[in-house]
Parts: sequence; C-alpha cells; structure tokens
Amino acid sequence: MYSLKNTNVLGVIYLVFGILCIILKSRIVTLAAICAGAALVGFGIYFIVRELVYQGILMIVGGVLTGILGFLVVSIILYILAIALIVIGIQRLAFFFRTRAVNDTILRPDGIRPILLITCGVVLVFNQVGVLNIMFVFIGVLLMINGVLALLDRN
Repeated sequence: MYSLKNTNVLGVIYLVFGILCIILKSRIVTLAAICAGAALVGFGIYFIVRELVYQGILMIVGGVLTGILGFLVVSIILYILAIALIVIGIQRLAFFFRTRAVNDTILRPDGIRPILLITCGVVLVFNQVGVLNIMFVFIGVLLMINGVLALLDRN
C-alpha cells in the first residue's frame, strides 16, 4: 500500500521543474529574475507597512532592478566565466609547452584539456543562449530522473 509522503510531493516538484527547464530553457533565467524581483517588491511593501520605510524602499528598488536587469546580470556572469576559461586554458597550454619533453605530442590529456577550456570559453562568449539552452535541458533531465526516483522510493 502506498501512502502520500514527502518524497512523493518532492518527486512531483522535481518533475514539474524538470519539465519547465526543458520547455523554457534559457527563458527560465528571465522568469526566475522576474519572480525574485516580485518577491523583493513584496518584501519591500511588507517592510513599509511594518514602518521600516528605508529598508522597504531599498527592497522595492532592488526588486525592480532584479526583475528588469536579471538576464543582464546572468549574461555578465557568463562573460566573466568565459574570459576565465580562456585565460586558464591559455595559461595551462603555455605551461604544457614549457614543461613537455621533446617527443611529447599535444594529444596527451595535459595538452587537450587547455584546448577544451579555450574552446568552451570561446563558445560561451559567442553563444550564451545556446549554452544556457543545453545546460537547462540537461538540468531538466536530471530533475526529472530525480523526480521519478523520488516517486518510486518505497521507504
């Protein structure tokens, strides 16, 4: 006999968020920014009602900025990550060429990893939406698998 447990509710939540990640892909970032902004505005109104006007105004301004500029902040973070990947890849590639033996080839893992880092950084610079789409589909599949496992849990 099955009973409604917290794992069942959690499994359904995982499934719903997994499906949302697969359907919305990179648009989920904008949706999350709007929801976070709305929550901050709500807390700001609550603070104003509780006579904490200064904190309330700051929360409302923060909420409006979060809702409007949310995707821009994510984009800036992704550019910083891309630049970091490229720089780290170049540093590791330079280190590989400095320390390799005469007959070493670049096809060794120490030579391939920096090239992969540089490639990932360049792709992230020029195709952020595509990278976000792939990432959220992957996250959605993982959430759905986790949801199914939580629903099948019999403990």
